[in-house]
Amino acid sequence: EATIEEAVKRINDLVREDFEVLDKGDDDINKWTTIPKLVLLDEIREKKIIDFIEYMDTSSLPLKEKAMILVSLSGLIEYTGLDINNYEDGDLYLLADHYQNVSIEDIKYTISVLKNKELLQEIRKQTLDLEDRKEIIDKVSDAIYVSKLDTNNSVAVLNFVKEQIALIEDTNFDN
Repeated sequence: EATIEEAVKRINDLVREDFEVLDKGDDDINKWTTIPKLVLLDEIREKKIIDFIEYMDTSSLPLKEKAMILVSLSGLIEYTGLDINNYEDGDLYLLADHYQNVSIEDIKYTISVLKNKELLQEIRKQTLDLEDRKEIIDKVSDAIYVSKLDTNNSVAVLNFVKEQIALIEDTNFDN
């Protein structure tokens, strides 16, 4: 069985071998520095991370990509306080994958919308295709900026989420 310590060591080894794997423009270095903190998580969250790693292991993703998704998830835990225990692995994957190439500032701006469980479930319900899911979450993220949403206003966020879910429901992704 995988351990957090092993995962942290493997990621650090990977980064040492190829530092270019960290995109300097997207705060990857800052996200990467949160990786050692994963070993400090309580037992429940540690188990959740191990389950998430095992979930990713079922995919055909290259090791480097899996590592960067875990770096992204670690950054989400550190910089947004994301409570990973409240999410299914598929939702965490969608968020971590989306936020791989996003600055911490942008993460903090959009996370209040994108972490909405009903929204994530609607995206996953609409299509099984990973690329389509990525496209949907990217469109929602773009819409946050276009609408200049006040993401600190919880009522505005909930209304925005409802609108986005309705838009997703009205779109056919299986063409």
